[in-house]
This record gives sequence, C-alpha cells and structure tokens, in this order.
Amino acid sequence: MLGPRLSTLSEDAREQVAFAVNGIRDALGDIEHGSTSAESTRSEALGRILSLAAPRLRDLVAGKGAPDSDGTVSLVIQGEGGRYHLSLGTGRSGRGTPVPEMQVAGPRQGGRDGLLFGARFFDDAPRGPWSAGRGRPDDELAILAALDALSPHLPAGDGSLSANASLDFTAEAEMVRADGGFPGATCREYLDALRNEVVRGMMAGAVHAVAATAVLQEKAGYVWGARYLAYDDTDKRSCRVPVERAVACFHSNVDLIDDHAAWIVGAEPGADGAPARLSVWGFRRGKDDPAEAAEAAMAGGLSALGEPHVSLDLVTHAVTVRAGFDPGALAGNVLNGATRDQEVYGRLKATLKEGGAETCRDFGHLSPEGYEEDVEEPASPAP
Repeated sequence: MLGPRLSTLSEDAREQVAFAVNGIRDALGDIEHGSTSAESTRSEALGRILSLAAPRLRDLVAGKGAPDSDGTVSLVIQGEGGRYHLSLGTGRSGRGTPVPEMQVAGPRQGGRDGLLFGARFFDDAPRGPWSAGRGRPDDELAILAALDALSPHLPAGDGSLSANASLDFTAEAEMVRADGGFPGATCREYLDALRNEVVRGMMAGAVHAVAATAVLQEKAGYVWGARYLAYDDTDKRSCRVPVERAVACFHSNVDLIDDHAAWIVGAEPGADGAPARLSVWGFRRGKDDPAEAAEAAMAGGLSALGEPHVSLDLVTHAVTVRAGFDPGALAGNVLNGATRDQEVYGRLKATLKEGGAETCRDFGHLSPEGYEEDVEEPASPAP
C-alpha cells in the first residue's frame, strides 16, 4: 500500500514504485544473493534522486562558493545537524574524460564526518544535459538530513528538471517535481518504502533461524551466564538469552564494520503461541554493554530493553523503526548471523571436534571494556 504522497502520483509513476517494491520482495526470496540485489534497488533509486538534486546544488556552490588554488569551488553551510562542505571541481568519466564533479561531505550515519554523496555532470547531446548521482543506502538518513539542511540555501528555481533530461520520465522525477523541484517529503516517503521492504524481507527471513537456533542453544547449554559459543576464528559469539514468554538470542560479530556489531533478537508470541513480533536491540561497538541488557531482559523480559531499534509485526507485516535510525545494515546482519548460528549449532559436535568453534565462559569479553579493537601499527619510516 502506497503512502499518502506517493498515492497522488500519476498511474505510470505508481506502477514504477510498485515494480521497485515488488522487485525487492522477489529478490529477498533468494537468501544467498537477495540482500545484494535488494540493496542495489535502493542504491539506484537514491542515485536517481541525487542526480535530480545535483543541478540545484551545483548552482548553489557556483553562486556562493569560493575557488581555491586548483580551481575547485568550495562552500561550507552550517545546518542543524552539523556543517556541510560542498565542493565543485573536476573528476573523470568512465572514459577518462574530465567532467565537472560535485561532492557533499558532512555528518554520516553514526555521527562521523565524511563524504555523503557526489554527482558528475555531463553534456552529451542528443541525450541532453544530465548528472549522475551516487550515495550509499547506509547513509540514506544522513543524506536526506543534508538535503533538508541545504534546501533553504538554494537559489530560486521554477521546479524544472531540464538539466536531467535522461531522468525526466522516471517516477523519481515526478516525486521531485511534487516536492517543488528539490527532493523532499515525497522522495523521503519513497525511500522509506524501499528501505522498509528490505528490512521486512530480512527480518521475516530471520524468524525461523532464530527460533531453531534458540532450541539448539538451550539443548546444548549455551545460555547467557553459563557459556557461549565462539566460532569463525572467534569473531562470532552467540548464545540464548532466557526470558519469559519469548525467545531471545545474543549474537556479536567483531569482524563487522558497522557500529552495531552485537545485538539481541527476540521473538514474542501471540495469543496462539506462534511468533507474532520479531525485534532487535543493537549494541554499539565498545559503547553499549550487552551484559547489562541481557541481565535486564532475563529479570524483566524483553520490555526491559526499551524501544527496539527495529521490529517486524509478523501478523500485519508492519515495520517499526526507532526514530533517526537506519536499520538496513542491522537487519541484514541479524539475518546473516541467525542463518550462520543455525548452521553452526546444527552440527555443533562436529564443529567443536574439528576446532571450528570453542566454548567460552568469560562473559566479560562481551562487555565494552573486554572488546579489543584492532590497532593499526604505524608505518615504518621511508628509507
């Protein structure tokens, strides 16, 4: 079901939106490769929206920025969420031809500053002037925050998208027009719909693996407070968290580059005893304490953990996300972790015998203080 803004689009645009959403749904039927295909759909949609925003941003930088010694024009804008640095210089096309290139840097997901998105500008008739935008779906919320912060500073426009002739007939172009010529609420509603479909598919895919793994963990005695299993060079660590009226599992993966490298996933039953909701609480690497959370859940149930980062109602299929959090990476990691846990615990005796896993009892290694972050050795001085 389309949201209120998307519902006002033309029939052609609505069909394109439905095709994208259904494509994600179909792709996630392939557990092994589906997440990559689904994320590609999100990435392409975000890229088209950024391509449509790029000409207005280019005009902003060109009109208000200052050139440096190499001719790059730069502009710094202070927004509510932080400072944004825009630059307009020269990049290279796929053929090595110099082309104008714009980059926007600022607060990324998780608060770190870095490159948010970029665009290159081309003028190759008869296709007409166009721009190619790019941005990572992992930074989608931060990118949208940047567009919101930059929008009040744009030079006046008439909503024309003539600088993107190649995109004039896409659904995204109609969304940008509906938003007044620059991405706003309609584009956000579309990107939210794609993200939620990805999350919905990944969370639904994890339900069976979580339930099956919890049974195997309890049977083998891998329960929080007693012992946990470490495998894949001890990068992955997991066990069951015993809570009343729910099934809950802990998993961490120190090999992940994402902030939330550990989590508790819990399945709560409905009146008929079948799983009715799957929720995930993530823990930031070296900052949040999984032990404190696990003990709270054992004493007071999953509700003691507070608001989940993301949850899926398994009856209505509605996705709920904590405000300001992009659950895409976490949902994907939960699916991968649950699937791998089920595989390892399913052949536990053989895995332990072969040395592919080890039993651990020191839960202090799972606390922020026990996390050992890899430290890069300084490079040797040049001879």
